[in-house]
Amino acid sequence: ERDNSCVFTTENGLTIGLYGAVYYVLDEAEITSGIAALKEQGCDLVIFAPHWGVEGTYRPIDAQVKLGHAAIDAGADIVWGTHPHVLQPIEEYNGGIIYYSLGNFVFGGNSAPKDLDSALVQQEVIREVDGTVHLGMTTIVPCSVSSIESHNNYQPTPYVRGSVDYEEVMSKLDGT
Repeated sequence: ERDNSCVFTTENGLTIGLYGAVYYVLDEAEITSGIAALKEQGCDLVIFAPHWGVEGTYRPIDAQVKLGHAAIDAGADIVWGTHPHVLQPIEEYNGGIIYYSLGNFVFGGNSAPKDLDSALVQQEVIREVDGTVHLGMTTIVPCSVSSIESHNNYQPTPYVRGSVDYEEVMSKLDGT
């Protein structure tokens, strides 16, 4: 049996469970069982990180949506998808959030990607006085993976709020 999980505790005492899976081993029963086990171990926050979907597609395929929903239903708070290498929508679902794909922000393997759009995402996590933990505000910073348009120079650059590029990133993330 594979162990696709990791647990760590932050300086502030927040216990985070991570569960990862790759596209050729996306067994829903195994994944949901692994996520539930992290919750049972006392993790305050669970992040499921699948390597999934179809490269270059701006919309998640049905299998991504089904598995993302199953992961949240099993106890994941955040689904942080990778592999498409382009932005895909962000979905709030059943108290959790699914980032289907955030593009190539940290992918150094391509100096000439067809799409330089990406996004930085800051996800607030709130611990209440009674100890319960839940997601708070999501802050999105639309950006390019490069500071120049001709190729990827690996110098991410935020887009100016209200610019055409900024609005294009936001439309990719909201599915419009």
